[in-house]
Order: sequence, then structure tokens, then C-alpha cells
Amino acid sequence: MLSRSYPEEDTEQVQREFADALQGLVNNFPDVLQELRPSAPYVRTFLRSRGIEVPPGLTTADFPLLTTDGPLVTRCVTAFGVKLFSALHYKHNARVIPATGGIAIRLYTNINALDGAIPAELSAFLGDLPTLRRCSTSLDKQFAYRFRSTDGSSMYFVSFRQAFAMVGLVHEDASLFPSLEGVIVHPPGHVV
Repeated sequence: MLSRSYPEEDTEQVQREFADALQGLVNNFPDVLQELRPSAPYVRTFLRSRGIEVPPGLTTADFPLLTTDGPLVTRCVTAFGVKLFSALHYKHNARVIPATGGIAIRLYTNINALDGAIPAELSAFLGDLPTLRRCSTSLDKQFAYRFRSTDGSSMYFVSFRQAFAMVGLVHEDASLFPSLEGVIVHPPGHVV
């Protein structure tokens, strides 16, 4: 759903796919959908911080914004990130992360990208950029990632369309993670 919130093109099929994903949230996870919707004061504060006025005749609900910092969305992103980075670690290291390992995850939104909050050094540090294909079709517009892998550790920068990105750091020995404020190390297989 999050990746479809910023489509690469606005076609009838893309709109239908987004509507289907949205209906799935309505049917199965209405609390998550409610949490994704920012409050009017949140939107006003966001717009003011960027010098944007709400034009006459519009309300804050007319701005297509989502918020990703609530507890339910955070749990969903964490569960997805643990699975994704476990799979990528396995793909590039041919090893399952052992029970002694851990995964740290950081979500970046497209607003973070616009604000320059994604460290530019990531691209240089994470040099490998695999080409993803389904049959003969490149998936780079939908999903792309860079990575670096060493013995027992790996790091990934993954982007989903222009909607959001994630950084994942995997250590097969969780004791290698430095103690940093705000960084949570998740055990492999841990789905919240």
C-alpha cells in the first residue's frame, strides 16, 4: 500500500491497483488505515513548515499526505523489514541469520528524501546495485536496492517507487551492533 501511494505513472490500471490495496486495508486493517491518515493539525503544521498555505476552497484533507510514525504502522513496517532484510541477507550470503543475529531497520519517506534526510554517503558505501527482472521486464521503477555484504554482516538500502525507502543492517552476531539511542535490533524471524 505504501509503495503504491506514489505511483510512477497515473494510469487506470495503477489507480485500480491502488484502490484494491486501499480496500484491502479498509477490510482487514482499518486501524492501520486510520493511523496512516494524518490529523488536520498535523497537516497544517507540516504545510506551514514548508511555507504552503491552504488555498481557499480546500481543506487539509485535500492534501495527499500519509503519516508513518504511529505504533501500528511501525509494527507493520518492522515486520515487513525483518522479512525483507532476512531474505536479502540469505540471497547474498547463502546463510540464514542465526538466532544470535539481529536486524536494525530505518524507514525513510519521500518527504525525508526531499528534505535531504537520507544520508548521501549510502549510495557510495553500498556500491552493488543488482538489476531485478521479472521475465524480461526490469523492476527498477518499482523496487531497487543497493547492498554491501561482508562475512556475517550486510547492509541494504531499498527503495520502493518514489514513495519510501528502508535501510537494513544485518549482523549474524547481534552483539556487534553498537548501542545507539533510538535503534532497535530485532531478532531474525521476529514478526511483531
